[in-house]
Order: sequence, then structure tokens, then C-alpha cells
Amino acid sequence: MKNGILQYFNKHNQLDELQITQIQLEQDSAKSNHELWNCTLVDYNWSGCPLIEIVTEPTIHDPTNGWLAIKEL
Repeated sequence: MKNGILQYFNKHNQLDELQITQIQLEQDSAKSNHELWNCTLVDYNWSGCPLIEIVTEPTIHDPTNGWLAIKEL
């Protein structure tokens, strides 16, 4: 999806819009940890799990409104 709009009610209970630039589906590979014992540890627990990446325009300036927009999504 590209160039969409999500409407949500902000913290003042007014209808607001979040401009979505792009949504893409990805697949988690693994988590690398380079901080222990001078070696790299790889955690495959989430390997293969689907992830959704949502790219928005910088229109949310309050954490509460960000939470409300994600809740609506």
C-alpha cells in the first residue's frame, strides 16, 4: 500500500488523520547480539515471523495521539 490515510480520534476526541507513506510486509530473520563474551550470538526464536512495517509522515507530535492512531489501525 502507498499513500493512504488513517483517520483516528485524537486525545481531544477530534477526528485527525495520519498520512501513511507505505506499508510493507517483511520477514524477520534473526537477532544478533554482539555485546557478550567478545563474540556474536544469534537468536533465531523469531526467525520467519511476518512483520509489518508502516512508514508515516511526521504528523504525530504527541505520544498519546500516536498510541490512539495505532490502536485505530
